[in-house]
This record gives sequence, C-alpha cells and structure tokens, in this order.
Amino acid sequence: PGYVFFTPANGAGHDGPMIVDNAGNPVWIKPGTGKLATNLRVSQFEGNPVLSWWEGTQNGGNGLGEFVMVDSSYKEIIRVRAGDGLQADLHEFLITPRNTAIFTASNWGYGQLLLSARHTFAVYKIDRATGDIVWRLGGKRSDFKFGTNAAFSWQHDARRQPDGTMTIFDDEAAPGHSRAIVLQVDEQARTAQLVRAYSHPKGLLATSQGNMQILPNGNVFVGWGATPYFSEFSSDGRLLFDATFPSATQSYRSYRFPWVGTPAEKPAIAVLPRGMGSADVYASWNGATEVASWDVLSGQDASSLQVVGSAPKTGFETTASVSSWGPYFAVQAKDATGRPLGTSTAVLPTY
Repeated sequence: PGYVFFTPANGAGHDGPMIVDNAGNPVWIKPGTGKLATNLRVSQFEGNPVLSWWEGTQNGGNGLGEFVMVDSSYKEIIRVRAGDGLQADLHEFLITPRNTAIFTASNWGYGQLLLSARHTFAVYKIDRATGDIVWRLGGKRSDFKFGTNAAFSWQHDARRQPDGTMTIFDDEAAPGHSRAIVLQVDEQARTAQLVRAYSHPKGLLATSQGNMQILPNGNVFVGWGATPYFSEFSSDGRLLFDATFPSATQSYRSYRFPWVGTPAEKPAIAVLPRGMGSADVYASWNGATEVASWDVLSGQDASSLQVVGSAPKTGFETTASVSSWGPYFAVQAKDATGRPLGTSTAVLPTY
C-alpha cells in the first residue's frame, strides 16, 4: 500500500517534489521553482502526518538551502533553516518524536548518530555528548571485520533497524553493480555479516545517491539514485515492482508511504466544445488522493448548475464527454462512497 515519493531532477528547470501511484500516474506535482529538491518523504510532526523535503541550490555534491514542511492540504507549515550562518544540506532531515529535527549543515553532523561518509567507504558512530567517534564500520581504519560479501563502497543511507540490523545502499560505484544490503553488526565482537542483498536484475550501477527503505510488511523499497529506477522487493528478494524515469532524470532518494492528501485549492477544470450541444470536460485536482469519480455540472448561470454527466477518475486528469449547451461548466470530485470532496470554479468553454 501507499504511493511513491521522489524528487525528479533533470536540469530542465522543472525539478520538484512529486508523488505517483503504482501505474506512474501523478498524484501531486509541486511546480518547479527553479531550485533543486531532494528527500521528499512522509513524517509525523506534532501528531500529524506531514510532507517534508529540501530545496535549494547544489554546491558540488552538497546543497545550500532549507527544509520545507507542508500539511495534508499542502499548506506550508514551516521552513527549517540552519543557524550560525550555515545552510541546510540536502542529504538528511529527520523529525524526532520530540518534534525536533536533525539535519546536516556545512557537510557535517553531530549526535549519537550513524554518519555515512561515502568517500571514505565507512559508516561512523558518533557520541552525541562529546562528538567523538565511537567506532568505524569500513574504510581504511575499520573497527570491524567483514564477513563474505559484507563490505561496501561509495555507500548511502546507512540506518539502524528496530531488530538491530543495519541497512545500507551500497553504490559500489566501481567495479560491479549497486545493491541494497542488510548487515548484522555485532558491536561487541566487532564483526559485520551480510544478512541479505537486493540487486536489480539489470545489474544497475548507481554512481551516486540511492536509498533503501524497509516497509511495514517486510518488503524492501529501493531508490537507485543516479540510475533512473525505483523498485520494490519481497523480503526474500523477489522483484515485485519496478519503474523507470526518462533516462535523463534521477532522484536522490525514492520512498513508499501511505498518504491522504486533501488540497486547500479547488479542483481544476477545462472545457472544449465539440459542437451540437456537447463538450469534453477535463478535471484534475493536484494532490487529492481520495477522488474516485467526477460529476460534471452545467447551466445557464454560474450560480445554478445541475449534474449533466459523470466519469470515474482515470489517472491525474479525467476526461468526461457530456451533452450540454452550458455555457457554464464545473466539476465536483467525489470519494468512493459518493461524498462530495470539492467543486471547481464555474468556467466558460475554451474556443
């Protein structure tokens, strides 16, 4: 269950957060602002689901910008900025159960945290109180011995899981291919063993970026970073879902989350007359997740419209052909029970 959340980037000036369904149909598109966006995900803030993402400008492999949070109506709640003259980096933003946020700035981060440094091929555990390195996993000065096929390189997205394992997106930029891995890390014995690896059937090689998400049902969702793919595997490694962008597009990370969107703005409508008292009506509602069908309303006056047709929702934009002279038209979104969700402004046809 859930939608796919990512931040397509192709350098064409339309980079921005996007949500799609399993068929690739857009659910929500944040219009491009000319800024780069990364790390779109669902989190909990003050007991409510929110969307968050980073936006700004890229500075080499890092970013200069801020984090944005919006509620389920896509209204902006807050922008989170770094202090002390620093700027928020694009790589991470975690909302804690205390409604605080941890993120990277000026290319470094503190706390009793896992810090993944891809250029050293290592993951570091850092003491929150002192800033000291507790241990190094990987790299030239690793404190751990690796079991068979457990070593990684150029990695991203190192995370401790509730069962104590560690998940990592292993870019392994040269040679070989990328993979998502689960490691059993024994901090006492200082050993790291490979539990499972998830590789794409095409042997994808991500030269940068990428992530791994353990879903509530045990499935594994993988964003392949610089390669234009995202996939879902069963816990035992079977490929269940696979999608690709146009070749010039990539996403820093890709996720799957449940999400209910109720936009504050009205549905959109366009009407194209076909002659002889008929028209094609186009309906969409950017970000709305609960729409199951559309009613088309029409009448002589914008304030007194009647239902003249309906159509089930089909993708991001739905087309309904109706017989009506109008001249005013509107559309009303309804959920699966027939409950009205929102009505567009009444418009005249476009000739």
